[in-house]
Amino acid sequence: MLDALLREGKTFDLEGRLLRRWSGPGYGPSKLAAPVSVAFGAPERLLVDDPGQHLGQVFRTDGRSAGFFVKAGYPAPGGTR
Repeated sequence: MLDALLREGKTFDLEGRLLRRWSGPGYGPSKLAAPVSVAFGAPERLLVDDPGQHLGQVFRTDGRSAGFFVKAGYPAPGGTR
């Protein structure tokens, strides 16, 4: 689940118990500035749209960062392309 207010992801078990929190507020890869949506990507990957950073963040289902992609026309974090 994506908690846009707290800017973090949360993983729950089938009973609804919180298993872990992942990511958190901030700027740069693996952090969330203004997340608005989450979708399943490749097997065991979650894609988070973060327009606050002009990034798409990629997370493993265990919450670890698996990379990011920069939206067209914006520089990558740190000024690299």
